[in-house]
Amino acid sequence: IDGQGDVWWNMWRQRTLQYTRPNLVEFKDSRGIIISNVIFKNSPFWNIHPVYCSNVVIRYVTILAPADSPNTDGIDPDSSSHVCIEDSYISTGDDLIAVKSGWDQYGIAYGRPSNDITIRRITGSSPFAGIAVGSETSGGVTNVLAEHITLSHTGIGIHLKTNIGRGGIIRNITISDVFMDTVRKGIKIAGDVGDHPDDNYDPNALPVLKHVRIKNVWGEKVLEAGLIKGLKNSPFTDICLSNVHLTGHGPWTCADVSGGSVQVSPSPCSELISSTQ
Repeated sequence: IDGQGDVWWNMWRQRTLQYTRPNLVEFKDSRGIIISNVIFKNSPFWNIHPVYCSNVVIRYVTILAPADSPNTDGIDPDSSSHVCIEDSYISTGDDLIAVKSGWDQYGIAYGRPSNDITIRRITGSSPFAGIAVGSETSGGVTNVLAEHITLSHTGIGIHLKTNIGRGGIIRNITISDVFMDTVRKGIKIAGDVGDHPDDNYDPNALPVLKHVRIKNVWGEKVLEAGLIKGLKNSPFTDICLSNVHLTGHGPWTCADVSGGSVQVSPSPCSELISSTQ
């Protein structure tokens, strides 16, 4: 399936678009979906977007777009539940897989979370993130497992992202058995990412992020190990790293976060150093 996206990308770059670019494949309010054994290329915007869906299986797909193509996310389960994404190759201009649940006051009002999502045996590259949660998290994101991920020439290996005005809770996120090579930043967990659809968002709608487990991660040629930065009025809690080794030059940067770590190199920031390390 060829989205012939370059026409749309050029209009976006020239700022001549008056509306949102289309997704390549979008299922809405659907259940019992299988997407398998298909190649998707050159999407105008996100490639595969199940929104308000349940019982979704996406496997054995290849998703391709140039590294400079804007917003060509690979697979974005959005306010959806019981999703399995596995055994696929993705090389695009934006996040390979990003779990979302709505934007600011609109997502809060609708209130449908993304939950029970499994991501496994994914290989790919992107100038942005390999595995991401957010930044649209207003409905909440819970119970995500991502494992056996191989990334190369990627901006950020693992990226959990939200913002003031989002609200929502991000919890029970487990990411394990990840190999990354030639990556700008290994792990980023941040509360100041993503713009707003308009100025009507509530600055008091603070997201909550807790109970994150990142384990068995190996990275080579990682320029910066990681950044974990919560919000002053909503610190990120229970962030635990285990057996994470990111070889490169840069250290960790942390603020407004608490948790622990075991067998992490380079040595994590003081907020995450456990007594057993």
